[in-house]
Amino acid sequence: MAAWLTMAVEWGLWRQAGNTSSAGKVYDGMPYRRPPLLLISFLLCTTYILAAQASSGSSSSSSSKPAPPPGPPTATDREMACPIDEDVALSSRRCAGARFLFEEVVQDPLAAILAGADIIESERASKATNAVYPVVAIRTHWMDNKITKALTVDPELTQVVLCGAGMDARGHRLKELRQCHIFELDVKPVLDYKSRILASVTDRFPLLARGMHRLITDFSDDVAWVNTLKSAGFDPRKKTIWILEGFLYYFEASRAQTLLRAIQAESAPGSILLADHINDFTLTSLREQASNKWLTSTFSSAMEVPETAVADLGFEGVEVVTVGEEGANFGLWGLPVVPRKEKKDFMRTYLFQARVGGKGEMDKNRD
Repeated sequence: MAAWLTMAVEWGLWRQAGNTSSAGKVYDGMPYRRPPLLLISFLLCTTYILAAQASSGSSSSSSSKPAPPPGPPTATDREMACPIDEDVALSSRRCAGARFLFEEVVQDPLAAILAGADIIESERASKATNAVYPVVAIRTHWMDNKITKALTVDPELTQVVLCGAGMDARGHRLKELRQCHIFELDVKPVLDYKSRILASVTDRFPLLARGMHRLITDFSDDVAWVNTLKSAGFDPRKKTIWILEGFLYYFEASRAQTLLRAIQAESAPGSILLADHINDFTLTSLREQASNKWLTSTFSSAMEVPETAVADLGFEGVEVVTVGEEGANFGLWGLPVVPRKEKKDFMRTYLFQARVGGKGEMDKNRD
């Protein structure tokens, strides 16, 4: 779908998503992510669902709508959770815009440049009306803190792999990465756009990391993307920080599991995983709100209990926090936060950290 048509559809859905009844009923506004699904549009929809959760009034029924026309194949028809075209960089640019608009928390001098003036303008409007808009900034700052702490504690962490790197600029803004080789993996449209923009400002924003490798992959084949990674110099014997930011929920659950297993298998003991995911209720709520299946076909999975799900894949020391809770708030989150044990049917975004262990103990025994 051409970029102009994508933007037209999105704008109409944003306007529609803003219409709620006085009782808090959410109408059929639903996010559209180019393909892949635009994260900020998803956040708009989430705002109104969370508002409905907090409302004590009864909901009025919305008017019936004709059945939607057939759309392109859904995620269940392919290994990759999201189709790819020339608009794929747009979502990444919007996330960069979201980081720029919270520059008091996320120190990212390249965010505005990578987003572009047009995106910044539209994101300002979203920030003004969207209660969950801070999710991107909170997620990025939480991961920044974990990266900084990990590198301070363990200088042997000398590799960083970003799966679905998007407009991430950590290699140009985190001085703690100065001894690290960074490997950014994403699809060609994203990396082409990013490389072109960064090439024009390298003199102003030099690379702080020891090395940078941008590698094209769609993650449809674990053998293929792992081999691409190794061909670029990645060494599975060295400790690595894996960053999966805004990534896993675009894959079917079984595919996300195999990706995590591949990461665990290619990681040296002491390596660290940083990622985020949504719970089942969030995924179900978004699907129920959809007025057209194609608009949600790229949002494909959830993870209800990350502590168990990630540990079952061979990781250790899994730590989980929900966006909005202490440690994942940073003064930006203004919506109610309900503990998981008190209420299951509540929309949540999880941030989690885990490490690769086990093999380290065997190595020590051999020594």
